[in-house]
Parts: sequence; C-alpha cells; structure tokens
Amino acid sequence: MRTSEAKKFVIRVLHKLHLYRPTYNVYISLLRLIGKRKIVDHFDRFLRTLENKKAFYQTETVLFYGVMLTERKKAIYEIMDSLTAGERGLKVLVLQNALNLKQEEEEIRDTMVPADVLQFPEYRGWEIEVGLLPPLDVDKTQIFEQKVYLQEAAKNIKQKYPRASDDFLKRLVCEYYWAFSAVLEQINVATVVIWNKFHACNYIFSQLCKERGTRVLYAEFGSLPGTIVLDEGGQMGESWPATHSAEFLKLPVTEEECGQAEKTIEALRMSGLNRNIQPQNDSGESLRKKLKPGRPIILYAGQYDVDSGMVPYTENTRRYHSPCFTSSEEGMLRIAEIAAQHDWNFIFKPHPLVKNNFDPKRLPRNVIFVPDYNINAIIDIADVMVTILSSTAYVSLIRGTAVLMLGYNQISRKGCAYEAYRPEDIESQLMAAVEKGYTADQKNAFIRHVSQMSKYYLYSDGQTREEIHLGKSLQSATEFIEKKIFPASKPAERQGNSCIFCDSLEAFLFALQLCASGVTCSPALVLAGGEHLRTLIDAERCRRVFGAVRLESPESEQNQQLFAKMEELYLPAFGETSLQAAERILQGRMLIPRMHFYGGGMDPGALSERAEKLRKALGPGEMTATAETCEIIRCDVKTCRKDDVYGLCQIGERWRGAPVQEFLTSRGKNRLAVVCKAAEEDCSIGELLRLAHEINCSLEDCSLERT
Repeated sequence: MRTSEAKKFVIRVLHKLHLYRPTYNVYISLLRLIGKRKIVDHFDRFLRTLENKKAFYQTETVLFYGVMLTERKKAIYEIMDSLTAGERGLKVLVLQNALNLKQEEEEIRDTMVPADVLQFPEYRGWEIEVGLLPPLDVDKTQIFEQKVYLQEAAKNIKQKYPRASDDFLKRLVCEYYWAFSAVLEQINVATVVIWNKFHACNYIFSQLCKERGTRVLYAEFGSLPGTIVLDEGGQMGESWPATHSAEFLKLPVTEEECGQAEKTIEALRMSGLNRNIQPQNDSGESLRKKLKPGRPIILYAGQYDVDSGMVPYTENTRRYHSPCFTSSEEGMLRIAEIAAQHDWNFIFKPHPLVKNNFDPKRLPRNVIFVPDYNINAIIDIADVMVTILSSTAYVSLIRGTAVLMLGYNQISRKGCAYEAYRPEDIESQLMAAVEKGYTADQKNAFIRHVSQMSKYYLYSDGQTREEIHLGKSLQSATEFIEKKIFPASKPAERQGNSCIFCDSLEAFLFALQLCASGVTCSPALVLAGGEHLRTLIDAERCRRVFGAVRLESPESEQNQQLFAKMEELYLPAFGETSLQAAERILQGRMLIPRMHFYGGGMDPGALSERAEKLRKALGPGEMTATAETCEIIRCDVKTCRKDDVYGLCQIGERWRGAPVQEFLTSRGKNRLAVVCKAAEEDCSIGELLRLAHEINCSLEDCSLERT
C-alpha cells in the first residue's frame, strides 16, 4: 500500500472511531512543542526562486494559478501548450498552491504540464494550526488594516481552521499579499488565469491583480459534466450567465442545436457522468428503507461554503450568491423545518469536503443524513432537489428531478427551476415544486439553456465521449485568453480630420475605448479640462494611440488650425466644458462637422436636448451640415461588459486593466481607483460618471482613502 493510501486509510478509521480530532490535537501539540520552524522559510525560498526566474519572464506571460496539478485538468495543459506554440511569443508560468508536492503531482508536473511550475507557499492543516511565522511589522499591519479583502481572506481561513489564532492569520494573509505582489512586480504578466475565485489565497491574488490593473480570468470545471469554463466576471452567481441572465436568455440557438442538446442530456443521464467521482454503492436501495412510504422526498444538497463565495458572508455574498442564508447548514435547517411541518421525507447530502463536520446526532430528528451516497441514486428517488447554489442543480435537471434554487448560479432566472430568493417565498415555492414536479416548460427551458451554455459559454474538457457533445473547442479557449493580449485588428491609420474632446477622466476613458473599438480613424485628443485633467494623463503614451495630443487651450492657435479642417467631432461623456468649447470653436464655420455624442446612462430626451442646444448655438441657419450632423449613441453598461461594439463606456474589467492604466499618471490611476470602487458597488453608469466628474473637477490632489 502506498504511503498516501495508508494515510487515508488511517484517517478513515480514526473518523469512524471518532478518534480523529483527539489524535490530531495531540499531533499539533507535539509539533508546537518541537517547534518545527522549517515552514517559516517557505516564503523566502519562493521569493528567491522567483528572483532567479524573473529574467526569463520579461516577455508577455500568461500565469496559471491555483491547484493545477491534477489529471482532471488535462484540458488546461492543452491550452497552455497552444498558448506557447507558433510565433505568438507568449510564455506560460504555473503557480501551484502547495508547500510540498505529492508524488503524483510531481509526475504530472514532469510529464504533462508544458510549462515551468513554481510552488506557491500556501499553508494548510497543521502548518496553519502550528502557527509559525515572523511577527507583523508596521508596514504589514497597515496593509492588513487598509485591505478589506485581506481581512475577508483571514475570516475564510478561520472557518476552515478554527483553531488558528487571529494574530497568525493576519500574518499569513500579509505574507500572501507580499508574495503575490512580488510575482506581479517581477514577472511581465499579461493575463492571470485563477482556478477557483473564492479560495482565500486565490481571492487575495485576484483582488491584488485588479488593484494593479492586471487582467484576470477565472477557471473552473463547468456546471455541465465534461466541460470547463473561463469567465472574466467571476464564478457561479458572479458569472456572465448569472449576472446577465436576460441577455443570456436571448442568445440565439437553432432547433438542430436544441435537438443535439436534448440528446446530450439523455446521454449524460444514462452515463451518470458527474463533476465529481461518485461512490459505487447500493445507496438507492438502502436509502429507501429509511423513508416514510407514500410521502414526498426532499433532497437538500449542500455546497462547500468556504470555496463558494459564502465565507465570510458579506454584501457581495448576499447580492451574488445567497440572499437568504449565511451558510449551507442554515439553509438545510430551514428546509428540514418545512419538511417536518408537512410530514415530508428529508434527505441531507453535504458536500464531500465537509461531510465530517456534521455530527448526525446533532441534526434535527427528521434529517436522513447521507454523507457517502452516490448523488445520482439519491436524486433518482427524490421528488425535489433543493440547494443554495450547488451545481448539483444541473445533475438533478439532467436526471429529470425538479429543482428549487435558494441562491444564484448560472442556472438562475433561466426558467428551468423553481426559485425563492426571499425567506417568505421558500415554503410556497417548495410546495409548488412538490405539487407540480419538473414541468414540461422547465424541461424545454433546460434544453435551450444547455444548448446556449454549450454554444456560447462552456469549453469542452477535451475528452472524447460517445453521444456527449458539449462546449466550444479548446482552441476557442486559447483565443479567449489571447483576446486582449493580441488585438484582433490592426490600429487604424492616423487621420487629421477628426478630434475628440475630453473634459474629465471618464471622457478620456471613453476616448481610449473609442480608439480600441475599430473606428476608421485615430482622432486628435484635445484636453478641454484644464490643468487638473492634464496631470492625470500620460501624454507621451497617448501620442502612440491618438492622431495628435493637444494639451493647449481649445482657443489656442495650434488648435484653431486643427479645427479649421475638422470633419468629425467626438464628444464622449460630454459635460458643460466640452459643450462651451465646441460652441466657441464652431462659431462662424460654414461647415458643421459630423458630431458623435456618447452619453452613457443619459436619458435619450436629455441627450437630444443637449445636442440640439449645441446645434442652435452654431450660428445662422444657412450653414452647411454634413450628411449626419449629429449621431447620438446611448451606451448601456450591461451590454458593454460583454459586447465589444458597445465597449466605449465599459466600466468593468477594461477600466481596471493595464491597457487603460498605462495611459495614466500615478495620480490618474489613483482617481481611477475611486471610480472603480464605485463600479464595484454597482452604481448606475450615470452616477458613476457624475462621481468621476466631481473628482476630476477638484484642483486638490485626491487620494482613495480621503475620498
């Protein structure tokens, strides 16, 4: 028997005898007594290794981070290989979360991964509970107090390891912060691909990347078996299908594609394919013996809270993951209560990683606890499957069992399941699910949803399976990762017959998006916002993008020469300064240039009124106008986030990305951080632009903390 198998066998025996925790406590006490201090050196070793490697990674590098060394992630290795192939010039680096590699991980690293692998010193188990790290210094203490996400990560780890001291967890997350900072400072990172967003280390890295303007993609096994997913927005309730459910529902699919999806669903049902390997046992038959005959059967499937955006429970959790319950257990207790009131059978299947956290003797009397049963077999005998956000919802619908969602994932608001996002709705929705079951309309909606997920969102895991055809090709995944590293089209030729007015930071951000969106010219950039705006913008870098950069007053002689032959005028997110400058410039001209008004979040009537105001101010009626005197473009932020055509007013990841930040001075980046903070609170684009404009109109320096 291999050492790892022997260790697992001993742990299983200790758990069954209820001796695991006492034995583990003795083990930890001995380690503390011995003072096994070699773990203190892991961060230093990592930083030294990074220093030795950095010279090789000064060209654009795609960094894969997380628990990456498993056979189930072969598809990711194929993507890595594709990224490094040909003449792209890309490099790939893997950061594996591990203090020490297991034998099987070393074999995968050496035989399957087509990239260099560095071990990132993530502490687990006894390393955390022993708690050996250098004390906090002043700088690290300040960092911990300033960075809310470090405090949240510490709470997340505390949930996993409650014996760890709060002081040690502060030290630990600060060490993670400095190690990740070193990675971003020493490696030329073009994109970071993080496997699972919510794990504490991963969460710290993702937030730090956003602060530094580094593009992040989130990877995970797909919600449908046999797939993987890459998403810029996040995972589960933060994913594109969840946050843009109305738009996702409208994505076109053909009858043929829906027919193929129906065949695939049936093939998945017959195969029993699941995201996780299921135990092979007679769970269905043995479970039936515990049930009250003739009564409905409710199954509650728990998720792993600490890796699902549930811990700590924050406003973000309430908004994007679980609006009613702070934990999987809390939701289970409420459903158990309802089941008891109606004399229904109630089965509780916890997530495999937390099954040992539950003592069956402490559960309500009506709970049938099934920690080790095959989930497919349990679903097949259930009438309704209830969960907060587990992907078991997909397994249940594949197998034809009705689903009640209490929280959000990709299936939310797609018409496939019953949904209750307020405490007062839960009982009525559960009763409806028991009464009506999995309806024909829900089944048709699920077929369409599977077709849309396969066509637009998921990627195949690269395995060949008869009758199961899901997801886009892995080459498509490679292209998605490359998308913003290598622009799809060449820069437009510079032309001197157009200009763009900017009187605020948000107008400048729109201007950058304009030049990146395939317009037929590179307009001259005219800063009409005074000295305070000029201090935010790196003019030298901007000259590489715009036809010209004019820092002088709009009334200057140089600008007057430019305006004399101007044929097109762009006014993005325009304010009074832009309107007044345009009035002065265009007065007396015999030819009105074509004007493009980009009014993010503005009411169409108000936008037309302002455009008309400018037209009336231009002079006598005999002036000649171009074919289209005024083009009014409304920018909808939800559409912008996923559609390049409307990318002009993107306020999400693009504004945080390095391609935008490199055109700003340090002061400009600081003010942009204020805007992005507002964007994270999901304020309307109109409110966001108002905030940004107020910040930019101040002549005083503005720090994020003061704001």
